[in-house]
Amino acid sequence: MKTTKSTIVLFSIICSVLLFGSVCFAGVRGNVRGYVHDTQGNPIAGVKITIQSLRISNEIYEIETGEDGRFSYVGLKPYLYKVTFELKGYQTYIEPEFKIRAGHWVEMDVTLLTIAEVKKQAIEDMTPEQRAALYFNDALDLFNNSDFDKAVEKFNLAIENNPSLTRAHELKGIIYYTKKNDPDSARSAFEAAVVADSSSTTSYEFLGAIADKAGDEAKAVEYWNKYFELGGDSGIVAENLARIFLTKNDFSAARKVLERGIEGESEYGPLYKKLGDSCMRLNDFPAALEAYKKYLELSPDASDKPMIQAFIDALEKATKKEEAPQKQLPN
Repeated sequence: MKTTKSTIVLFSIICSVLLFGSVCFAGVRGNVRGYVHDTQGNPIAGVKITIQSLRISNEIYEIETGEDGRFSYVGLKPYLYKVTFELKGYQTYIEPEFKIRAGHWVEMDVTLLTIAEVKKQAIEDMTPEQRAALYFNDALDLFNNSDFDKAVEKFNLAIENNPSLTRAHELKGIIYYTKKNDPDSARSAFEAAVVADSSSTTSYEFLGAIADKAGDEAKAVEYWNKYFELGGDSGIVAENLARIFLTKNDFSAARKVLERGIEGESEYGPLYKKLGDSCMRLNDFPAALEAYKKYLELSPDASDKPMIQAFIDALEKATKKEEAPQKQLPN
């Protein structure tokens, strides 16, 4: 085959075009590299990095940081990209518009905050009332999950930021009284709740129970009377307060508080038994009969059923005798 001058020239042109084209192709690409670390400057390995073109939606590249926290990607078109850094336990970091330049390495230096650091920063930026609400909600979750030690810590933080947060005082007191068997700490918590809100019926209920358990009946009566004055209607509180009145032979006071308890908890059987006892001592036999019957209706398996039934039988017999017509004597 004969080689002509024109053939050689054409071949040279083609080679030049191909060479120029490869150089141009290399020149239109850009590269990115960087370092991901924590707030102390320590490298974070295994961070998932997603590079997504803002021009072509399905043009997505994914890489991860190495043990040294470094990453790189070669051959990106010179577009704008969104770059996302993700790792469990850290706040996701997003660079919304990151520009790749043709023929250049673009450097990135990224600090990832732990979730705890993010929360801490957010807390520092809050008002005291907002911080109190946050700590209170955390404490409530711990309380509901029976982690009472940590719950108390969080309630204390809530109170520190907002001393008037009554419910935090109350729940702290409930933990000390019912879970930790620490009546002194419980009393302090409930007293603080009353300072925060003098209408805290929960606090007066428990303060009465603490005083009663300590044998201070006068204080128990004071607290429980206050509880009912403020609208409390617990059947158990009524039962315990009536017990004290009955031991003091104050049957009218016992009857009054029992009737108040029945208004709040009409299905609580023990109230009717004590009400029957009070009415008997007050010689109000029809009321006693009604109360005893209601007691057995609500507590059919009560251990004292035979005794109460005997009371009922005797009262019914006496009532029938009183209602029987008197015979007229002949003139």
